Amino acid sequence: MKKLSGIDASFLYNETIDAPQHIGSIQYLDVDPNKRTSFFSDLRQQLISRVHLLPYLTERLQFMPGNIDHPVWVRDTTFDIDNHLHHVSLEGASRADLEKICSELYEPRLDRRKPLWQMYVIDGLASGETVVLSKTHHACLDGMASVAANETLADRSPEPADVAPVPQDFWDAETHSTSDLMRHAWQNLGRYQMQAALRWPEQISATKQRQARETRDAADFATSAPKAPWNGSINAQRGIAGAHFSLPLLKAVGREVGAKLNDVVLAITSEALNRYCAQQKASVDESLLAGCPVSLRRRGDREMNNQVTMMTVSLESDTEDLVERMRAIRASSLAAKERLKAVDSRAAIDFGAPFLPAQWQALSASPQLSQMADWSPRTPTNLVVSNVPGPRQTLFLAGAEVTGSTPLSIVAHGAGLNVTVASYVDRLDLGLTAAKKLIPDITTLRDIFEVVAEELVQRVFGVSTDEWHAPAQTPVAA
Repeated sequence: MKKLSGIDASFLYNETIDAPQHIGSIQYLDVDPNKRTSFFSDLRQQLISRVHLLPYLTERLQFMPGNIDHPVWVRDTTFDIDNHLHHVSLEGASRADLEKICSELYEPRLDRRKPLWQMYVIDGLASGETVVLSKTHHACLDGMASVAANETLADRSPEPADVAPVPQDFWDAETHSTSDLMRHAWQNLGRYQMQAALRWPEQISATKQRQARETRDAADFATSAPKAPWNGSINAQRGIAGAHFSLPLLKAVGREVGAKLNDVVLAITSEALNRYCAQQKASVDESLLAGCPVSLRRRGDREMNNQVTMMTVSLESDTEDLVERMRAIRASSLAAKERLKAVDSRAAIDFGAPFLPAQWQALSASPQLSQMADWSPRTPTNLVVSNVPGPRQTLFLAGAEVTGSTPLSIVAHGAGLNVTVASYVDRLDLGLTAAKKLIPDITTLRDIFEVVAEELVQRVFGVSTDEWHAPAQTPVAA
């Protein structure tokens, strides 16, 4: 029995029918033509042999009596792989067809009576590719843990590696009486209060530092953003779209102008959203703001949970020149990281109070929450932009080479668009997840992203992406 941390559990409490809280990806696979008919069964067998390596694959939620405290993970002794792995065969499907069916499969919430994940193997595409759509509840993992999980399920060569067998007692039932759960809950709540008391002097000091910094920088940092077309209430329908860029090329763009890869991504996002707003005849006079997740993990930490906080970065969308905008974004990002130093990262990850789950869930389900997103003249941030560093080596899933992916994420009332990029070998894969109610045709926005990225390369190097070659003396993978 393992207790969820406050941040893990928060994704459960935020979840409603309109706002599912799972993340995922569409992985593109190059399956040997001679093995296409057997790939699904090969993947099924590989997953069965490795389910014990990742706790979330076989653990379900056990809620506390009366929702007095965060739930715990317990082994699902009735686990059946066929409740989680599914096969969808399409005939000559195009890229647009694939994104449509993936949107529909991605929309529904995961069943909380079972381990919180699903996979869909989709084949029959006109491109000849096979894809794997995965969805996993955010309560199980964050972006960095998701990368670690993918590496655990995959291999570094077409030949699957041998793994340790499932322990003999792995499927033994855990029995927890109501009194056991209540005792565990009160012990945990007491621990929270003790830790909060011990951190109190540190928190007072951090609060003073943060207030001083905010007072000093008040003129330079907006605390709310102007509303854009995707900042309203949402429903359960989603639109997803992906694009793919050269990782060495975009890193070289950053080096050329004194910025990092993340600043390049934010600059492209900023210009793409500017153009989308203009296309929609939406006037946004101030700069847009992005919420950017920041990992709190130590190097090598592969635990399946959430260890992340959020910083707010100005997209400087009211700066005319795109290169100057990128430099301004760089400055905003560095300042945001400085402001994070005054935040108690431990308190941001693990927190609790008696009956907090019940109160939080009631607030999330309140109709006033969605109504507020519509009538409020401003919004805390316009969207979330995530950058997840991925493997630099090629991965193989059940013998098939993974050639790339489209990362998928969460949208919410007031923030109906999510932009996530994930690096993989020499690619940067972009995933757009949108509330279809607010952005009816997400492919239009994806096309704008592709055009902006191409124009940025032209602006910086004077050549197209097809003509650009990495300078021999420049370590483009650095």
